[in-house]
Amino acid sequence: LGSLGSKPKQTMRLFLVAFFVPLGSGEVTVVPMSQTVYGDAAKVLMSVGGYSYEPSFVWLSFEPEIAPRCYGVGASPEGVSSSKLLTLWLKEGCEWPAGELRVVRYEDQNVVLESIDVKIADVVRTPTLKRVESVIYLSSTRFLPLDGTNLGGLRKVVFEPPLSEGYDYARTSILGVPTMRLGSGRRWRSDGLPGPLRIVGLDTGAGTRATDVEVAAVQLDPPFENNEDVASVTSKKTKTYASALSIEIDGTSLNPSASKNKFYFASEAPSYALTNVQKRSKLKMTRAKESPWRDDNSPGDLVILAVDPGTGVLVPLGSKGATVASILEDPFVMASTVSLYATATRQLDLVGRGFTSSTRLSFDPTLIVSLDYTMHVTNSTHMTLRLNEGRTWGHSGKTLRVVAIDAGAGYFSDFVAAVVAKIVKDPSDDDDDDDAVAKGFGKESD
Repeated sequence: LGSLGSKPKQTMRLFLVAFFVPLGSGEVTVVPMSQTVYGDAAKVLMSVGGYSYEPSFVWLSFEPEIAPRCYGVGASPEGVSSSKLLTLWLKEGCEWPAGELRVVRYEDQNVVLESIDVKIADVVRTPTLKRVESVIYLSSTRFLPLDGTNLGGLRKVVFEPPLSEGYDYARTSILGVPTMRLGSGRRWRSDGLPGPLRIVGLDTGAGTRATDVEVAAVQLDPPFENNEDVASVTSKKTKTYASALSIEIDGTSLNPSASKNKFYFASEAPSYALTNVQKRSKLKMTRAKESPWRDDNSPGDLVILAVDPGTGVLVPLGSKGATVASILEDPFVMASTVSLYATATRQLDLVGRGFTSSTRLSFDPTLIVSLDYTMHVTNSTHMTLRLNEGRTWGHSGKTLRVVAIDAGAGYFSDFVAAVVAKIVKDPSDDDDDDDAVAKGFGKESD
Protein backbone atom coordinates (compact mmCIF):
# COMPACT_ATOMS: atom_id res chain seq x y z
CA LEU A 1 0.00 0.00 0.00
CA GLY A 2 1.20 3.45 -0.73
CA SER A 3 1.48 6.01 2.00
CA LEU A 4 -0.61 9.13 1.53
CA GLY A 5 1.35 11.39 3.80
CA SER A 6 3.26 14.34 2.49
CA LYS A 7 4.25 13.95 -1.13
CA PRO A 8 7.58 12.11 -1.36
CA LYS A 9 10.62 13.87 -2.72
CA GLN A 10 11.34 13.22 -6.38
CA THR A 11 14.12 10.65 -6.58
CA MET A 12 15.83 8.89 -9.45
CA ARG A 13 13.79 5.76 -8.65
CA LEU A 14 10.56 7.73 -8.91
CA PHE A 15 11.56 9.19 -12.29
CA LEU A 16 12.34 5.72 -13.59
CA VAL A 17 8.97 4.35 -12.45
CA ALA A 18 7.13 7.26 -14.04
CA PHE A 19 9.09 6.84 -17.26
CA PHE A 20 7.95 3.24 -17.75
CA VAL A 21 4.27 3.73 -16.80
CA PRO A 22 2.27 4.21 -20.02
CA LEU A 23 -0.10 7.09 -20.40
CA GLY A 24 -3.71 6.31 -21.30
CA SER A 25 -5.19 7.52 -24.51
CA GLY A 26 -8.18 9.28 -22.94
CA GLU A 27 -8.70 12.18 -20.59
CA VAL A 28 -8.01 11.37 -16.94
CA THR A 29 -11.21 11.62 -14.86
CA VAL A 30 -12.39 10.67 -11.40
CA VAL A 31 -15.60 8.73 -11.98
CA PRO A 32 -18.61 9.25 -9.66
CA MET A 33 -19.47 6.18 -7.57
CA SER A 34 -22.76 5.10 -6.05
CA GLN A 35 -22.00 3.27 -2.81
CA THR A 36 -23.14 3.62 0.80
CA VAL A 37 -20.82 2.55 3.59
CA TYR A 38 -20.56 2.81 7.35
CA GLY A 39 -18.00 5.11 8.91
CA ASP A 40 -15.86 2.18 9.99
CA ALA A 41 -15.96 0.42 6.60
CA ALA A 42 -12.63 -1.24 5.92
CA LYS A 43 -12.56 0.07 2.35
CA VAL A 44 -14.15 2.49 -0.09
CA LEU A 45 -13.85 1.93 -3.84
CA MET A 46 -12.85 4.69 -6.25
CA SER A 47 -12.78 4.69 -10.04
CA VAL A 48 -10.45 6.71 -12.29
CA GLY A 49 -10.85 6.71 -16.06
CA GLY A 50 -8.42 7.38 -18.89
CA TYR A 51 -5.17 6.33 -17.30
CA SER A 52 -3.33 3.24 -16.07
CA TYR A 53 -1.57 4.23 -12.87
CA GLU A 54 0.45 2.78 -10.03
CA PRO A 55 -1.61 3.14 -6.81
CA SER A 56 1.50 3.82 -4.75
CA PHE A 57 1.84 7.17 -6.54
CA VAL A 58 -1.67 8.57 -6.09
CA TRP A 59 -2.43 11.51 -3.78
CA LEU A 60 -5.94 12.64 -2.96
CA SER A 61 -7.82 15.40 -1.17
CA PHE A 62 -11.36 14.96 0.13
CA GLU A 63 -14.33 16.94 1.29
CA PRO A 64 -14.94 16.54 4.18
CA GLU A 65 -11.21 16.47 4.83
CA ILE A 66 -9.57 13.17 5.73
CA ALA A 67 -6.14 13.12 7.34
CA PRO A 68 -3.61 11.27 5.13
CA ARG A 69 -2.69 9.10 8.12
CA CYS A 70 -6.21 7.66 8.09
CA TYR A 71 -6.21 5.87 4.76
CA GLY A 72 -4.06 4.13 2.20
CA VAL A 73 -4.47 3.46 -1.52
CA GLY A 74 -4.38 -0.04 -2.96
CA ALA A 75 -5.09 -1.81 -6.23
CA SER A 76 -8.36 -3.37 -7.34
CA PRO A 77 -9.88 -5.59 -4.61
CA GLU A 78 -10.56 -9.31 -4.67
CA GLY A 79 -8.82 -9.96 -7.96
CA VAL A 80 -10.79 -7.42 -10.01
CA SER A 81 -8.73 -6.93 -13.16
CA SER A 82 -9.75 -3.36 -13.96
CA SER A 83 -6.79 -1.01 -13.76
CA LYS A 84 -9.25 1.84 -13.18
CA LEU A 85 -10.53 0.72 -9.80
CA LEU A 86 -8.78 1.81 -6.62
CA THR A 87 -9.33 0.64 -3.07
CA LEU A 88 -9.11 3.22 -0.28
CA TRP A 89 -8.24 1.37 2.91
CA LEU A 90 -9.28 2.78 6.28
CA LYS A 91 -6.50 2.70 8.85
CA GLU A 92 -6.85 1.71 12.49
CA GLY A 93 -8.35 4.29 14.83
CA CYS A 94 -10.00 6.30 12.03
CA GLU A 95 -13.46 6.65 10.46
CA TRP A 96 -14.74 7.98 7.18
CA PRO A 97 -16.53 11.31 7.76
CA ALA A 98 -20.34 11.10 7.69
CA GLY A 99 -22.25 12.45 4.72
CA GLU A 100 -21.23 12.68 1.06
CA LEU A 101 -17.59 11.77 0.57
CA ARG A 102 -16.18 13.77 -2.36
CA VAL A 103 -12.79 13.86 -4.08
CA VAL A 104 -11.72 17.48 -4.64
CA ARG A 105 -8.16 16.89 -5.84
CA TYR A 106 -6.42 14.03 -7.63
CA GLU A 107 -2.72 13.67 -8.36
CA ASP A 108 -0.59 10.86 -9.69
CA GLN A 109 2.93 10.83 -11.13
CA ASN A 110 1.73 12.27 -14.43
CA VAL A 111 -1.49 14.20 -13.83
CA VAL A 112 -2.85 16.77 -11.39
CA LEU A 113 -6.60 17.42 -11.31
CA GLU A 114 -7.39 20.56 -9.33
CA SER A 115 -10.78 21.95 -8.31
CA ILE A 116 -12.72 18.80 -9.04
CA ASP A 117 -15.77 17.78 -7.01
CA VAL A 118 -16.74 14.14 -7.48
CA LYS A 119 -18.90 12.15 -5.09
CA ILE A 120 -17.56 8.64 -4.47
CA ALA A 121 -19.63 7.47 -1.48
CA ASP A 122 -22.36 8.21 1.04
CA VAL A 123 -21.09 7.54 4.54
CA VAL A 124 -23.46 6.58 7.37
CA ARG A 125 -22.33 7.09 10.94
CA THR A 126 -21.32 3.79 12.52
CA PRO A 127 -24.08 2.47 14.79
CA THR A 128 -23.22 0.91 18.13
CA LEU A 129 -25.23 -1.03 20.68
CA LYS A 130 -24.58 -1.05 24.40
CA ARG A 131 -24.75 -4.34 26.25
CA VAL A 132 -27.79 -4.38 28.55
CA GLU A 133 -28.45 -7.14 31.08
CA SER A 134 -31.71 -5.80 32.51
CA VAL A 135 -34.44 -8.39 32.94
CA ILE A 136 -37.59 -8.32 30.82
CA TYR A 137 -40.42 -10.84 30.91
CA LEU A 138 -41.15 -13.33 28.19
CA SER A 139 -44.49 -11.86 27.09
CA SER A 140 -45.68 -9.41 29.77
CA THR A 141 -42.97 -6.84 28.97
CA ARG A 142 -44.31 -4.92 25.98
CA PHE A 143 -41.48 -2.57 25.03
CA LEU A 144 -37.72 -3.01 24.61
CA PRO A 145 -35.71 0.22 24.14
CA LEU A 146 -32.28 -0.04 22.53
CA ASP A 147 -29.29 1.68 24.09
CA GLY A 148 -26.57 2.80 21.68
CA THR A 149 -25.35 5.51 19.33
CA ASN A 150 -26.24 6.53 15.76
CA LEU A 151 -29.42 4.43 15.75
CA GLY A 152 -31.68 7.17 14.38
CA GLY A 153 -31.85 5.65 10.90
CA LEU A 154 -32.57 2.13 12.12
CA ARG A 155 -34.12 0.06 9.33
CA LYS A 156 -33.63 -3.54 10.37
CA VAL A 157 -32.78 -5.58 13.48
CA VAL A 158 -31.73 -9.23 13.53
CA PHE A 159 -32.40 -11.03 16.83
CA GLU A 160 -31.09 -14.26 18.28
CA PRO A 161 -33.16 -16.31 19.01
CA PRO A 162 -34.83 -15.20 15.76
CA LEU A 163 -37.80 -12.83 15.85
CA SER A 164 -39.84 -11.74 12.86
CA GLU A 165 -40.51 -8.02 12.39
CA GLY A 166 -44.16 -7.27 11.78
CA TYR A 167 -45.19 -10.51 13.45
CA ASP A 168 -43.24 -10.88 16.70
CA TYR A 169 -42.46 -7.19 17.09
CA ALA A 170 -42.66 -3.77 15.46
CA ARG A 171 -40.07 -1.00 15.40
CA THR A 172 -41.05 2.34 16.88
CA SER A 173 -39.48 5.31 18.64
CA ILE A 174 -40.30 6.66 22.09
CA LEU A 175 -38.88 10.08 22.98
CA GLY A 176 -36.32 9.61 20.23
CA VAL A 177 -35.16 6.21 21.52
CA PRO A 178 -35.44 3.28 19.06
CA THR A 179 -37.83 0.84 20.71
CA MET A 180 -39.16 -2.61 19.85
CA ARG A 181 -42.85 -3.24 20.63
CA LEU A 182 -43.85 -6.86 21.23
CA GLY A 183 -46.70 -8.17 19.09
CA SER A 184 -49.94 -9.35 20.66
CA GLY A 185 -49.60 -12.92 21.93
CA ARG A 186 -45.89 -13.05 21.02
CA ARG A 187 -42.78 -13.72 23.10
CA TRP A 188 -39.34 -12.07 23.26
CA ARG A 189 -37.66 -15.44 22.85
CA SER A 190 -39.08 -17.61 20.10
CA ASP A 191 -38.04 -20.80 21.95
CA GLY A 192 -40.11 -19.77 24.99
CA LEU A 193 -37.16 -20.33 27.33
CA PRO A 194 -35.48 -17.92 29.75
CA GLY A 195 -32.08 -16.63 28.64
CA PRO A 196 -30.33 -13.80 26.84
CA LEU A 197 -31.85 -11.88 23.94
CA ARG A 198 -29.17 -10.77 21.50
CA ILE A 199 -28.99 -8.55 18.46
CA VAL A 200 -26.69 -10.11 15.87
CA GLY A 201 -27.29 -7.69 13.01
CA LEU A 202 -28.65 -4.22 12.33
CA ASP A 203 -29.06 -1.84 9.40
CA THR A 204 -29.09 1.94 9.78
CA GLY A 205 -28.72 2.75 6.10
CA ALA A 206 -25.66 1.02 4.68
CA GLY A 207 -26.81 -2.58 4.80
CA THR A 208 -27.03 -5.17 7.55
CA ARG A 209 -23.85 -5.24 9.61
CA ALA A 210 -22.92 -8.11 11.91
CA THR A 211 -22.87 -7.47 15.61
CA ASP A 212 -23.40 -9.60 18.70
CA VAL A 213 -24.73 -7.71 21.71
CA GLU A 214 -26.98 -8.83 24.52
CA VAL A 215 -29.87 -6.36 24.86
CA ALA A 216 -31.91 -8.06 27.60
CA ALA A 217 -32.17 -11.08 29.85
CA VAL A 218 -35.57 -12.71 29.30
CA GLN A 219 -37.23 -14.18 32.40
CA LEU A 220 -40.38 -16.28 32.52
CA ASP A 221 -43.57 -14.36 33.14
CA PRO A 222 -44.76 -13.62 36.68
CA PRO A 223 -46.23 -14.41 39.16
CA PHE A 224 -43.22 -15.83 41.01
CA GLU A 225 -44.15 -18.12 43.86
CA ASN A 226 -42.00 -19.62 46.60
CA ASN A 227 -40.70 -22.76 44.92
CA GLU A 228 -38.31 -23.99 47.59
CA ASP A 229 -40.25 -27.25 47.86
CA VAL A 230 -39.65 -27.78 44.15
CA ALA A 231 -36.18 -26.30 43.60
CA SER A 232 -34.33 -23.08 44.29
CA VAL A 233 -30.89 -21.51 43.98
CA THR A 234 -29.48 -19.20 46.63
CA SER A 235 -28.47 -15.75 45.46
CA LYS A 236 -24.96 -14.74 46.54
CA LYS A 237 -22.20 -12.60 45.12
CA THR A 238 -19.12 -14.66 45.79
CA LYS A 239 -16.29 -12.96 43.93
CA THR A 240 -14.13 -15.10 41.70
CA TYR A 241 -11.55 -14.42 39.00
CA ALA A 242 -12.34 -15.04 35.35
CA SER A 243 -9.72 -17.80 35.07
CA ALA A 244 -11.25 -19.85 37.91
CA LEU A 245 -12.59 -23.12 36.55
CA SER A 246 -15.24 -23.83 39.16
CA ILE A 247 -17.75 -22.22 41.50
CA GLU A 248 -20.16 -23.62 44.08
CA ILE A 249 -23.92 -23.19 43.78
CA ASP A 250 -26.15 -23.44 46.84
CA GLY A 251 -29.83 -24.33 46.66
CA THR A 252 -32.66 -26.48 47.91
CA SER A 253 -34.54 -29.44 46.48
CA LEU A 254 -32.03 -29.87 43.66
CA ASN A 255 -31.85 -33.20 41.88
CA PRO A 256 -29.54 -35.55 43.83
CA SER A 257 -28.20 -36.70 40.47
CA ALA A 258 -26.14 -33.55 39.82
CA SER A 259 -26.01 -33.80 36.03
CA LYS A 260 -29.82 -33.82 35.77
CA ASN A 261 -30.07 -30.24 37.02
CA LYS A 262 -30.18 -27.72 34.21
CA PHE A 263 -29.63 -24.00 34.65
CA TYR A 264 -30.85 -21.17 32.42
CA PHE A 265 -28.48 -18.20 32.54
CA ALA A 266 -29.14 -14.50 31.93
CA SER A 267 -26.08 -14.36 29.65
CA GLU A 268 -24.76 -16.93 27.21
CA ALA A 269 -23.87 -19.91 29.39
CA PRO A 270 -20.45 -21.52 29.49
CA SER A 271 -20.06 -25.19 28.73
CA TYR A 272 -20.12 -26.78 32.16
CA ALA A 273 -20.42 -29.96 34.18
CA LEU A 274 -22.12 -30.37 37.57
CA THR A 275 -21.01 -32.56 40.48
CA ASN A 276 -22.38 -32.90 43.98
CA VAL A 277 -20.77 -31.24 46.96
CA GLN A 278 -23.79 -31.92 49.14
CA LYS A 279 -26.72 -33.74 47.57
CA ARG A 280 -29.80 -31.61 46.88
CA SER A 281 -28.27 -28.43 48.37
CA LYS A 282 -24.78 -27.71 46.97
CA LEU A 283 -23.32 -28.28 43.51
CA LYS A 284 -19.93 -27.65 42.01
CA MET A 285 -20.07 -26.14 38.54
CA THR A 286 -16.91 -26.64 36.47
CA ARG A 287 -16.64 -24.84 33.17
CA ALA A 288 -14.73 -26.02 30.11
CA LYS A 289 -11.36 -24.31 29.99
CA GLU A 290 -12.05 -22.64 26.62
CA SER A 291 -15.54 -21.49 27.69
CA PRO A 292 -15.59 -18.25 29.75
CA TRP A 293 -18.06 -17.66 32.58
CA ARG A 294 -19.49 -14.73 30.64
CA ASP A 295 -19.76 -14.88 26.86
CA ASP A 296 -17.66 -11.77 26.18
CA ASN A 297 -15.23 -12.54 29.02
CA SER A 298 -16.18 -9.27 30.69
CA PRO A 299 -16.44 -8.80 34.45
CA GLY A 300 -19.94 -8.90 35.91
CA ASP A 301 -22.50 -11.01 37.71
CA LEU A 302 -23.27 -14.61 36.78
CA VAL A 303 -27.05 -14.87 37.01
CA ILE A 304 -29.27 -17.96 36.78
CA LEU A 305 -32.83 -17.12 35.74
CA ALA A 306 -34.41 -20.54 36.16
CA VAL A 307 -33.64 -24.15 37.00
CA ASP A 308 -35.01 -27.45 35.76
CA PRO A 309 -34.24 -29.99 38.52
CA GLY A 310 -34.58 -32.88 36.10
CA THR A 311 -38.36 -32.91 36.06
CA GLY A 312 -38.86 -31.03 32.81
CA VAL A 313 -40.50 -28.18 34.75
CA LEU A 314 -38.84 -24.77 34.65
CA VAL A 315 -38.69 -23.06 38.03
CA PRO A 316 -38.05 -19.29 37.77
CA LEU A 317 -35.69 -17.96 40.44
CA GLY A 318 -37.60 -14.80 41.27
CA SER A 319 -38.18 -11.78 39.10
CA LYS A 320 -34.49 -11.15 38.38
CA GLY A 321 -32.93 -14.55 38.87
CA ALA A 322 -30.26 -15.62 41.35
CA THR A 323 -26.74 -14.21 41.26
CA VAL A 324 -24.37 -17.12 41.94
CA ALA A 325 -21.02 -15.36 41.43
CA SER A 326 -19.45 -12.02 40.64
CA ILE A 327 -16.78 -12.51 37.99
CA LEU A 328 -13.69 -10.28 38.21
CA GLU A 329 -10.99 -9.72 35.60
CA ASP A 330 -7.73 -11.55 36.17
CA PRO A 331 -5.50 -8.74 37.46
CA PHE A 332 -2.03 -7.92 36.22
CA VAL A 333 0.37 -5.00 36.60
CA MET A 334 2.40 -3.70 33.68
CA ALA A 335 6.16 -3.64 34.15
CA SER A 336 7.91 -0.27 33.98
CA THR A 337 11.43 1.05 33.53
CA VAL A 338 10.72 4.38 35.25
CA SER A 339 13.19 5.81 37.77
CA LEU A 340 11.83 6.76 41.16
CA TYR A 341 13.59 9.04 43.64
CA ALA A 342 13.64 7.35 47.05
CA THR A 343 11.65 10.13 48.73
CA ALA A 344 11.51 13.14 46.37
CA THR A 345 9.20 11.41 43.89
CA ARG A 346 5.79 11.70 45.48
CA GLN A 347 3.62 9.89 42.93
CA LEU A 348 3.79 6.59 41.04
CA ASP A 349 1.22 5.69 38.39
CA LEU A 350 0.52 2.01 37.76
CA VAL A 351 -1.09 0.59 34.63
CA GLY A 352 -2.57 -2.87 34.30
CA ARG A 353 -5.92 -4.63 34.25
CA GLY A 354 -8.56 -5.72 36.72
CA PHE A 355 -8.06 -2.93 39.25
CA THR A 356 -11.00 -2.38 41.63
CA SER A 357 -11.72 -0.05 44.54
CA SER A 358 -10.86 -2.90 46.92
CA THR A 359 -7.52 -3.76 45.29
CA ARG A 360 -4.63 -4.54 47.62
CA LEU A 361 -0.98 -4.74 46.57
CA SER A 362 2.07 -6.38 48.10
CA PHE A 363 5.48 -4.84 47.36
CA ASP A 364 9.15 -5.76 47.58
CA PRO A 365 10.57 -3.87 49.41
CA THR A 366 7.55 -3.84 51.71
CA LEU A 367 5.24 -0.85 51.55
CA ILE A 368 2.15 -0.56 53.74
CA VAL A 369 -0.91 1.25 52.46
CA SER A 370 -1.97 4.24 54.60
CA LEU A 371 1.34 4.12 56.49
CA ASP A 372 3.74 4.47 53.53
CA TYR A 373 1.41 5.49 50.72
CA THR A 374 -2.17 6.14 49.70
CA MET A 375 -3.78 4.53 46.69
CA HIS A 376 -6.39 5.89 44.28
CA VAL A 377 -7.90 3.58 41.65
CA THR A 378 -8.94 5.69 38.65
CA ASN A 379 -10.47 2.82 36.68
CA SER A 380 -9.86 -0.85 35.92
CA THR A 381 -6.56 -0.09 34.15
CA HIS A 382 -5.03 2.84 36.06
CA MET A 383 -4.19 3.57 39.67
CA THR A 384 -2.07 6.19 41.44
CA LEU A 385 0.13 5.69 44.49
CA ARG A 386 1.04 8.75 46.55
CA LEU A 387 4.00 8.56 48.96
CA ASN A 388 3.21 9.83 52.45
CA GLU A 389 5.29 12.57 54.04
CA GLY A 390 8.41 11.23 55.74
CA ARG A 391 8.20 7.82 54.05
CA THR A 392 10.38 6.25 51.34
CA TRP A 393 9.88 3.98 48.32
CA GLY A 394 12.96 2.01 49.38
CA HIS A 395 16.76 2.06 49.19
CA SER A 396 18.39 3.60 46.12
CA GLY A 397 19.83 1.13 43.66
CA LYS A 398 16.98 -1.33 44.27
CA THR A 399 13.91 -2.08 42.19
CA LEU A 400 10.34 -1.71 43.40
CA ARG A 401 8.25 -4.77 42.57
CA VAL A 402 4.60 -5.64 42.91
CA VAL A 403 4.75 -9.23 44.09
CA ALA A 404 1.05 -9.95 44.74
CA ILE A 405 -2.36 -8.44 44.04
CA ASP A 406 -5.83 -8.96 45.48
CA ALA A 407 -8.53 -7.35 43.34
CA GLY A 408 -11.37 -8.49 45.57
CA ALA A 409 -11.43 -12.28 45.24
CA GLY A 410 -8.31 -13.01 47.28
CA TYR A 411 -4.71 -12.81 46.17
CA PHE A 412 -4.53 -13.87 42.53
CA SER A 413 -2.59 -17.15 42.43
CA ASP A 414 -1.37 -16.78 38.85
CA PHE A 415 0.04 -13.28 39.28
CA VAL A 416 3.63 -12.82 38.10
CA ALA A 417 5.67 -10.25 40.00
CA ALA A 418 6.30 -7.04 38.03
CA VAL A 419 9.09 -4.49 38.43
CA VAL A 420 7.32 -1.11 38.42
CA ALA A 421 10.25 1.25 39.10
CA LYS A 422 13.95 1.58 39.75
CA ILE A 423 14.66 3.44 42.98
CA VAL A 424 17.41 6.07 42.66
CA LYS A 425 19.13 8.44 45.05
CA ASP A 426 17.30 11.67 45.85
CA PRO A 427 18.46 14.79 44.01
CA SER A 428 20.52 17.39 45.83
CA ASP A 429 18.86 20.29 47.62
CA ASP A 430 19.64 22.52 44.63
CA ASP A 431 17.40 20.47 42.35
CA ASP A 432 13.72 21.37 42.10
CA ASP A 433 12.13 17.92 42.05
CA ASP A 434 10.08 17.99 45.24
CA ASP A 435 6.89 16.96 43.51
CA ALA A 436 8.27 14.70 40.80
CA VAL A 437 5.84 12.29 39.21
CA ALA A 438 7.04 8.91 37.94
CA LYS A 439 5.55 7.75 34.67
CA GLY A 440 6.64 5.97 31.49
CA PHE A 441 5.47 2.39 31.41
CA GLY A 442 7.15 -0.55 29.79
CA LYS A 443 5.59 -3.93 29.09
CA GLU A 444 3.04 -6.32 30.49
CA SER A 445 4.44 -8.63 33.14
CA ASP A 446 4.99 -12.10 31.86
